Amino acid sequence: MYWERRIFNAITKLIVRALAANKTIYQRTEKPCLIKMSSFYIHPEITFYPTVDELRTQLEKFSRNILESTRQFGRWWDGFCIIFEEKINDENAEKYIPYTFFEDVMQNKMISQLHYEIVQCKNQIIQRFDLLVKGWTKRGQLKILFDKGEMSKLQKSIERSQSTQEIEKRILVFKHYRDLNLKHDNEQSNYFVLIDNAEVKENTVIKVDEWLQILGDSLKIIASKELK
Repeated sequence: MYWERRIFNAITKLIVRALAANKTIYQRTEKPCLIKMSSFYIHPEITFYPTVDELRTQLEKFSRNILESTRQFGRWWDGFCIIFEEKINDENAEKYIPYTFFEDVMQNKMISQLHYEIVQCKNQIIQRFDLLVKGWTKRGQLKILFDKGEMSKLQKSIERSQSTQEIEKRILVFKHYRDLNLKHDNEQSNYFVLIDNAEVKENTVIKVDEWLQILGDSLKIIASKELK
């Protein structure tokens, strides 16, 4: 029991330190970031590669592997310095140790608290993706810019009204959209994750230029009619 207790204490200390390091990583905000993701706009929403779900899965796996590592340390036979032998799992044919320190380690209050805090940190990271997406989509007017229906409506409206003042107002609006998107950072940090927004930014500016081209062509057509 003495040596088994020593082993248990050592494993517990190891897990506490690993989880504490895990928590520190999840709270990291300074550069360089540890993970890089790229954003893409596929109408009507911004997506990421790797996906946010893939990131969530890997973060959960990272923390889970720390806890699951205790399953590699077998308990001793009662009254003997003999570790329980590995057995073959009937369902997946993988080797496993029937009695380990996992259950005992998981009862440690400090480990439970650290694990809870890590889950909270992970949730904050995932939720911040939603905030970043909503902010850029709304501020940059992405849903309007990439909506072919809205572009068709604009063309029909101009054909009906033939108003140069209305066209000039719209030109100013789209130039404002262009400036907003140009000011958007090419890279954003979400704690320890770096998000590359270059492609979304570039495609958005190109799309604004398409709208401006339509408005400019409409002005030329109206001007040429008035000169005749």
